[in-house]
Amino acid sequence: MEKWNMSPASKDSLEIDIAPDIETLVSSLMCKTVVTGQFTEETKRIYQLRITVRQQSAKLIKFMFFPGWWHLPFQEVKVMKAAHRETQSLVKKMVIRRLEEMKNGARNEGDVLSLMLEAYQDEASGVSLDDVIEVCRSFHFVGPESTTRSQIWMMYLLAKHPEWQERARQEVLQVFGEKKPNVQGLYKLKTVTMIMYEALRLYPPTVIFHRSISKDTKLGDMVLPAWIQISIPLILMHHDPDIWGEDATQFNPERFAEGGSFNSRMQLLTFTWGPKKCTGESMAVVIHKTLIATLLQGFSFQLSPSYLHAPKHVFLLAPEHGMKLLVRKFV
Repeated sequence: MEKWNMSPASKDSLEIDIAPDIETLVSSLMCKTVVTGQFTEETKRIYQLRITVRQQSAKLIKFMFFPGWWHLPFQEVKVMKAAHRETQSLVKKMVIRRLEEMKNGARNEGDVLSLMLEAYQDEASGVSLDDVIEVCRSFHFVGPESTTRSQIWMMYLLAKHPEWQERARQEVLQVFGEKKPNVQGLYKLKTVTMIMYEALRLYPPTVIFHRSISKDTKLGDMVLPAWIQISIPLILMHHDPDIWGEDATQFNPERFAEGGSFNSRMQLLTFTWGPKKCTGESMAVVIHKTLIATLLQGFSFQLSPSYLHAPKHVFLLAPEHGMKLLVRKFV
């Protein structure tokens, strides 16, 4: 908001591609306050490696539906493997450093990493050091990407549907006024929550996810042999009229007016389900609500005439030509 530097008295709007700003902000939030306690050289390097993987994924997207694509002798695959190895090494370095600091009496930072390392040091917890490293890697590598994409699409839908943007703004002002959003107030944002879930339904960060079966599994009338891969077309399920009604392709936050009952029926699978359910779901929800509330307190948004709607799935669902909005200071 400070970067946009818009005069409160100005009635003019400013065209901004919010995608890069949202990406930088979400990455900083996750890396600085949740996992590492500080924005280190390692986290900056991981940020660069994420961009590298994204670029290589774009080149390999047509091969990723074939089993064994990870073993293809392509240069892009080699670059991706090298990026993943370096990321693993950097995360392990950060985890070991924090573990040594805690053993030497350093205070608990209160972040996810400290909590996981406390569990690791408790033999009864069953948490291994590899578990800690893997969760941290997910927070650093996958978490910022998926949360960023979801936040961008939420801003798109708010800009496209001004009536819902205004409803959300009035709710935010009623709950917080001009004060900074707090966790207690976030739970009172019913309209914002409805908009958030509808955005996650229409534009899930990934349109498909894969699961490998570790043993022979009976699924309905089928028996699936061990170690085959199942692909679940998330985007098709989220747009299925048999599940969501005839307006399944339309933006209608009212369908979530009953709260989280849809989760018990496993209709919304943005965060997946079961043992592999996203470990960062609660964190992502808090980030989304906080950013929406803060931005609506300060600005109004419209789609720019130069915006071209072109969702593209390259590793994650992103606007191919950026997210250009007309931003106006809210008075």
